[in-house]
Amino acid sequence: MVKNIPYVNILIQFFKKPKSYALALLTGYILIFAHMLAQILLTPLYLNILGEEKFGLLMIFLNIITFAVFGIAWFSGGLVRVLGEYWSNKNLSKFNQTLILGKYIFTSYSIIVSIFSMIAFVTIKNAGYLNEIDILTITIISLYFVLTYEALSERQAFVGANWQAFGNCIELTKVIVFSLLTVYFLPKYKSIDIVFLALIMGVITQRIITGSYLKFSLNFVGWGKFSNSMKPDLKRFMSRDGLNYLYFGTLVLLLQLDVVIIGIIGGPVLAGKFVLLWKIPEVFGLILGKIPSSLEPKIIHLDSKSELSSYDKLFLKSRTLFVILCLITSFIYMFLGEYLVKLWVGNNAPKDDWMYYIAGIALFFYSISRWPISFAFAQVKLKRLIKVSFIELIFKFIFTLVLFEYFSYLSPLIGMILIHIIYVAKGYQSIK
Repeated sequence: MVKNIPYVNILIQFFKKPKSYALALLTGYILIFAHMLAQILLTPLYLNILGEEKFGLLMIFLNIITFAVFGIAWFSGGLVRVLGEYWSNKNLSKFNQTLILGKYIFTSYSIIVSIFSMIAFVTIKNAGYLNEIDILTITIISLYFVLTYEALSERQAFVGANWQAFGNCIELTKVIVFSLLTVYFLPKYKSIDIVFLALIMGVITQRIITGSYLKFSLNFVGWGKFSNSMKPDLKRFMSRDGLNYLYFGTLVLLLQLDVVIIGIIGGPVLAGKFVLLWKIPEVFGLILGKIPSSLEPKIIHLDSKSELSSYDKLFLKSRTLFVILCLITSFIYMFLGEYLVKLWVGNNAPKDDWMYYIAGIALFFYSISRWPISFAFAQVKLKRLIKVSFIELIFKFIFTLVLFEYFSYLSPLIGMILIHIIYVAKGYQSIK
């Protein structure tokens, strides 16, 4: 049995197919570094051309778009799980049907959200508010939102099939197209609209490539007729497990709304300052989180075949190394963070050392939770995740409101640290 093989041989067996993890992790890091490089290049451009207020407004828009996934999280998380099960059992017909089902649900959701958003914006604007925002901007953002979700089903196929490496490379083209267009056109037109038009072109590029590859490799035609054979999967997504995906996905997104909350209670300028302080540790957190998240498709495949327990010792030792890596990364930002942010945005960087210490500690607690969350999520252990995440959300929000008067835009990070120390860190790590 696998569990009697020495530790090193287990490691070799687990990673023997490059596409299953090693290459996925490498290309995942390349993709993250591309996003990071784009932010490094574009943030000073945003600040210089748009100014602090419009920069903060842009960050709020982008965070609202991220949060808008809450209504479809129940399907997004479950889709990868179901695709992974069909792929591991070599049921390509059901794999393709589930992708078509995904296109119907993702696209319908995005259109409904966009219509309601447009109606809400027009109503508020007619009441005399949001006068600095043009309706054309909201229209372009809505178009970007719809196109992103229309393309999402194809992107999820690469995760479910454990083709993460190729999927990451395709997404890299989206980042490159977006960055080049923004750098070229933003200085000419000096409008937030240019940023979202560039994002749209990036999504279209990705969609063309993913659609073409799935057509040639799996004969997946994209849009297709809804059939009765899709109904069992739809019922599964609508079941209690599907609702648990909704609850957990919503909680995850609410926990990422720090920029929006700061923007509401402190204004766009403070929201922009929060982004400058937290963006680099947030990227570090994404880099660290890629280690366990890249394992999720493999965990799904092993779990669907009841083979996961054979690798318990490997995962336990790996988690210890992961925590050590998170600690080292946090210390790096605590002591070098000010230098890194100044290198990035110059005199716009926060000037107090203690702010970087707070951000570094918050980074540690945020990053170590990625390991148990990824493993529990891949095994559909959602009830415990929901409980811990809900407690984290409630108390983080309370601490943010209470501490804002004293610590301004650092209050969400201090709130995160406090609730992790009190309960959340232990709560996540105890999920079995």
